[in-house]
Amino acid sequence: MNVISSVFRWVRAKSSETAEAIETANAVAFARQDLENLEKDRDSARNAIASIKAEIARLERDVNDKKAAVAAKTADAEALLAKGKEDLAKQVCALIEDMEGEIPVLEKALEQQRQLCLQQEQQFHQLNQAVSDARRSLKMMQTMEAVAASTEKAAGVKIGDGSNALARFKKREAAIQMRLDKAQAASALSLPAEQRLDDQVKAALGSGKGVSVLARLKAREMKQLS
Repeated sequence: MNVISSVFRWVRAKSSETAEAIETANAVAFARQDLENLEKDRDSARNAIASIKAEIARLERDVNDKKAAVAAKTADAEALLAKGKEDLAKQVCALIEDMEGEIPVLEKALEQQRQLCLQQEQQFHQLNQAVSDARRSLKMMQTMEAVAASTEKAAGVKIGDGSNALARFKKREAAIQMRLDKAQAASALSLPAEQRLDDQVKAALGSGKGVSVLARLKAREMKQLS
């Protein structure tokens, strides 16, 4: 029994973690749905207020009509009494009594509807404020989600440190330098023996490549010393 309870708690915990992960991953979508539900509740409250106000208007008309009818019937009863028609006046008075009994009932219903309207209006204002707050919150969440997505995208871009590429360049440079050295050596060996000997003599006598520049630099140095 303990094993079953443990498994049940584990499954429930995993379900809770999964639900929380889904909520986090889709926070903006869920927030948008919540906003839509709030807007529906607010609209329902607005429609309820409209219906209640219509009922209030009807009850007010009924109360006023009853009072006007009582006043008219009272005038009729007084006129009948003045003409000595007491029996007929009595019947009218009975009708007046019934209508006067209906007036408090209508007034009580009217007061209840007014109180209900106040409650609904208060609820509507609360829901309307909640909708405004939810809209601002959703806009902020959308902005933060966009920033987070941009940051995640930038973080996901893998940029190398360049060391491997530089090592490959150096290796290729060394290989090319080796090819150049081999080519120069082969070119030197391909010269006639007399030309190679002349080049060696010129180098020994100081008439090889760079000698003129070296002589100019030495002359400038001697001039500065004197």
